Amino acid sequence: MTDLHRDLARLGSLATRRRLGSLGHSKGAIATALRDGGMLPLTRSWVATRAAPLDAVLAVIHRGRLTGASALKSYGIWAGPDPAVHVLVPPHSSGTVIAARTPLADFARPPRLEGVAVHWGHERSRTAGIDEWRVSVVDALSTFAGTSGIEHFIAAVDNALHKRQLQPSALPQLEHLLSSKFARALSLVDARAESGSETIARLGFIGLGRVDIQVQVGPHRLDILIDGWLNIEIDSGEFHDGRAREDNARDTWLVVRGYRVKRFSYEEVLDDWASVELAVRELLSRPPAREPRVQATAGRAK
Repeated sequence: MTDLHRDLARLGSLATRRRLGSLGHSKGAIATALRDGGMLPLTRSWVATRAAPLDAVLAVIHRGRLTGASALKSYGIWAGPDPAVHVLVPPHSSGTVIAARTPLADFARPPRLEGVAVHWGHERSRTAGIDEWRVSVVDALSTFAGTSGIEHFIAAVDNALHKRQLQPSALPQLEHLLSSKFARALSLVDARAESGSETIARLGFIGLGRVDIQVQVGPHRLDILIDGWLNIEIDSGEFHDGRAREDNARDTWLVVRGYRVKRFSYEEVLDDWASVELAVRELLSRPPAREPRVQATAGRAK
């Protein structure tokens, strides 16, 4: 792989010719890569490889950048099930779509991609070194706040902090971009949460009892612990037989030592919260006769 191809891959598999030129790649080297088929022409200004994600390609041909949920997902940050491609375009843009010089079918298609949602405005929090096809994490979160509920927004902030894509020092900057309602909600942020569904469950359980997350009990780390004895685990869609055996053994270990365990799927948390809450209320109404024999210790943000 040439330095040109490595740089293009590092930039997300698509970049402007000017950006590649700023990295020391000549017009001749770019032309050679295009002629050899190692790179594809996207627009007059942009080039890409087949590894470029289709949502980023769509942002480019809409003369904008990925924002909101789409930008967050591109950083690996949880942003809920929203399947739309969210694109920020400048207010002065004509709104017309540039004809792609390579068929869109040639690019990598993310799962559940449905339609383009255009957001007109300026990027308000640009960070040096950010790829040209997406906005910064702070800007993406501020846009996401306008398309999501409080719980999903806090889940995204939690996940961004947990994955260190957002530094705690950037929270005041984010707060400045938010409505008063969402700015106040930042007090609920907890960087210990390891998944968006865990955050949504944590927020939903507030008021039902004493809630903590990522607590350590013996050799095991618990997603959520309520009132010191009820362990709630949120299982992802990647559940399989080998993992199930491990989790069953873990649950048995906890029950023998006085804990109670209830598991919910990601889908239950997002799509059937009423049933989840009803089940947890019923479990909490029947506490064990004595405290667990192995005490939990508070988890810490990673």
